Amino acid sequence: MTITLLAHHIIWDTDGNWEVAKALPPKIEVEVNLQEAETVSDINSQICNQLSDATGWVVLDYKLQGYNAEADFALQMVNARHENEADEFRKTCEEAEEEMAEEADDYNPEGEWFNK
Repeated sequence: MTITLLAHHIIWDTDGNWEVAKALPPKIEVEVNLQEAETVSDINSQICNQLSDATGWVVLDYKLQGYNAEADFALQMVNARHENEADEFRKTCEEAEEEMAEEADDYNPEGEWFNK
């Protein structure tokens, strides 16, 4: 029997290179074959091997949680929608700020307020 889990809060062995550590994924989906595992150590080996194979880096620690790919996809879609809404709001604010700056320049084209 194979189960899918989510390895998260992964700590990678990057020899203290924080730039590399920040670029590595904080979570990865893993599959554990329970029939091949006789001990917890066997399960840990399966997980660590998959994580290392995915990135090329050794794993120091991780946490696990049950994982459902469909639920994760739905969550990603909701988060993307919220990010898009936030981006649209930011863009609207920037456009309004530019418009206000243009209006101020039109009102005071030669910088007369600052020359007195």
